[in-house]
Amino acid sequence: MYQNGGVQMRKAVLYEQLVILIICFMAGVGSYYLFTPAEITDFVRIIDDRVLEPKNATEQQTVLLAFGSLFVVFLLGTNPFFIMIAKVLVAVRICFFGLSSVLLLQSNEDVLFYSAWWFPFQFIYCMISLIFIYRLQQLANMKQKQNKHRLTKMIPYFVIYGIFVVGELFVLRYFIL
Repeated sequence: MYQNGGVQMRKAVLYEQLVILIICFMAGVGSYYLFTPAEITDFVRIIDDRVLEPKNATEQQTVLLAFGSLFVVFLLGTNPFFIMIAKVLVAVRICFFGLSSVLLLQSNEDVLFYSAWWFPFQFIYCMISLIFIYRLQQLANMKQKQNKHRLTKMIPYFVIYGIFVVGELFVLRYFIL
């Protein structure tokens, strides 16, 4: 009976994460229509200019943006007082994903660019970030005496994230650039 309850709990958490992803993505899509194209372009250029000029994307920029955001979430998420800020940052990232997706589709960019690079990798990064936050919250609630090495349990998430970053670099180099 305990096993079945655990499976139901994991499904509920997955649904919760998907609902957060959908709501934040739709908020980003909706925000596209609230601002002028010049304002959106300026904002996107500040956050991630690869969206506007994919041919100028560098490998260092891709790695820095991917791991930088995860590292900031990790630092904030390890402290129980700042975990809510980490959740907000992930939600803002998902909103940016929605906003930039509409910008790419409205700007008539190559569909291959959007469907092979931007959408799948940003979607995966957002899902991993949500799962990462959930796991950090679980670990933050554990008593320190219970598990001294609780943060080492986050290493597989960094490895999985790194594999997708390598995949993104491969797609960028051989299919987009």
